[in-house]
Amino acid sequence: MLRIFGTINSRTARTIWMAEELGVHGVELHSLGDGRYRDDAVALIGRGYLAVSDGPFVFTDGEVAEVRWVDRAELDALMATEQFVPDNLALLLPLVLPLLVRA
Repeated sequence: MLRIFGTINSRTARTIWMAEELGVHGVELHSLGDGRYRDDAVALIGRGYLAVSDGPFVFTDGEVAEVRWVDRAELDALMATEQFVPDNLALLLPLVLPLLVRA
């Protein structure tokens, strides 16, 4: 899906995304960094953000297929058995792993 926000600034676009995809409102987003990714299927420039919220979370638009709340050990186990989007692994995982607590 291509979303064009026209002249909406980046902060507003992120706020809209959080509301549409997660049902989260009024949460401050902290930049984790950005990077470029390219493989045979996709080329993108991505940005990662950290948001902390106790919810409630609402996944109403159908784009979120599954959600699991995991600690670092559970994430390691999932990564050994499940498939993840390659650009997320390449760009976001290195930014997020230092933030996770190993159980």
